[in-house]
Amino acid sequence: MTVSNNGEGFNLVDHPWLPVTDLEGDAHLVSLHEVLCSPQKYRGLNSANPVEFFALWRMLLAICHRAIGPGTFEQRLLLSDAWPTQKVREYLSTWHARFDLFDPARPFMQVPGLATASLEPKAWTQIALDRSSGNTKLLFDHSLDEAPGEIEAPDATRLLLGHLQFTPGGLVKALRVSGTRGAACALQVVLPMGETLQETLALGLIPQSAEDHARDLAPWESEPPSLEVLRSPPALVAQGPAQRYTWLSRAILLLPNTHGRVSNLLYAEGLNLIEDPVPDPMVALVPSKEVTQPVYLDVDRAFWRDLHALTGESGSTPPRVVEHAISLRAAVDDYEPIGLAAGGLLPDQAKIVLWRLEERRVSPAVLRTVGGAARVDAATRRAQEVSQAMFGVFMDLCRNWIQQTGDRTPAEADVKNLLRQLNGISSYWVELEPCFWRFVSALGRGEAPDKCLQDWYEDIRSACETAWRGALTLLGTDGRALAAQAQSVGKLRLAQRKAVQP
Repeated sequence: MTVSNNGEGFNLVDHPWLPVTDLEGDAHLVSLHEVLCSPQKYRGLNSANPVEFFALWRMLLAICHRAIGPGTFEQRLLLSDAWPTQKVREYLSTWHARFDLFDPARPFMQVPGLATASLEPKAWTQIALDRSSGNTKLLFDHSLDEAPGEIEAPDATRLLLGHLQFTPGGLVKALRVSGTRGAACALQVVLPMGETLQETLALGLIPQSAEDHARDLAPWESEPPSLEVLRSPPALVAQGPAQRYTWLSRAILLLPNTHGRVSNLLYAEGLNLIEDPVPDPMVALVPSKEVTQPVYLDVDRAFWRDLHALTGESGSTPPRVVEHAISLRAAVDDYEPIGLAAGGLLPDQAKIVLWRLEERRVSPAVLRTVGGAARVDAATRRAQEVSQAMFGVFMDLCRNWIQQTGDRTPAEADVKNLLRQLNGISSYWVELEPCFWRFVSALGRGEAPDKCLQDWYEDIRSACETAWRGALTLLGTDGRALAAQAQSVGKLRLAQRKAVQP
């Protein structure tokens, strides 16, 4: 199969494709050269799509790791004010040809060997995680593989990078049976955000030794995997952030038409990435039984409930980029709140369950000082303990309500079904979220820590009451509901006392 590119290609170094916001707040598409050689001119990336947002930041950081080279903490400290433009420019010049999206021999982040693999072309929607493709149907999209339309090269680039980082694992049945998930898939990714694009890159460029840098090759610096390797891939370990941020979790080859647009592509399983002792730099670790594990996204858990994992309390290990960013700020006595972007994509096997992108500002003192970190940990632990007590309260309420209809003991499945309909636990957590960020802001402003914690405990007590009242409203005001309420209200008061106890 021949890949047509009209002899021109689409080089990412020169052509605009990255969505950014300038310092005045205006949106633009810019090239890699523009954004990486003058990052101080831009506020940041302009994308609300979690997959695109994190994949593009990880790609930019990977390029900077390779271009700027190894460095100590002291050397990284200089990057916010003195960006090594010449190093970046020379790197982009050296590897210029490898950033061509449609190069016939070495297309960017693709596997040219697929052209000889006798694969049936697939629609471009195969790599669009928010579009229907194959047997994956989405309520808000009705794309047809038979008539996918076509997309421009900038769109194809962003979809390619997002898919490689966040694709769920599952059956592919191209060169082998299945493919593993992307390097960032299912993980709660956290990235410190600066006031400019340059500062965000500086905060995210963790120190790296010369030995580690020498092994940490990006895909465009090494040979693409052969079909033989892809048919029987070894279990590989990412050698550093650049490799992890650009991992070829799928083998893809875009098939541009003569106008440089993409309707179809070739698609197969990629390289297998295994967890290694060095975790993803953007992901926290928490203890689980006898081991530690990454913090995963959870449908029922917003980012605030895992903020304690960023403090290092209770055996957790913060993301390296967060630790690095806080250390950089502390080195220049800057304790103003730092931006944190958190989120990603959560699948259930090959199906997408959740997209999330949250941005919060947290004082470094809250995450770094012993007192602040301990109180954040205590706050989230108390909320969790009370939620378990409230689960018992709502189960008791549902059980008593059902039991009013007869003498038999209600089936557990019926009780839990009613519990889901009342939505009490979800209401409890929703009520607490703004209160928690108010608590964190008060700590960051230096208000009395113990007073902040006591106010938080009172917020938990109030959230219990609000969730209880919401459940009662759904149950109604007939005699059956009032009897169930009277039988269960004692357990509610016990849970509320648990919330405010010293």
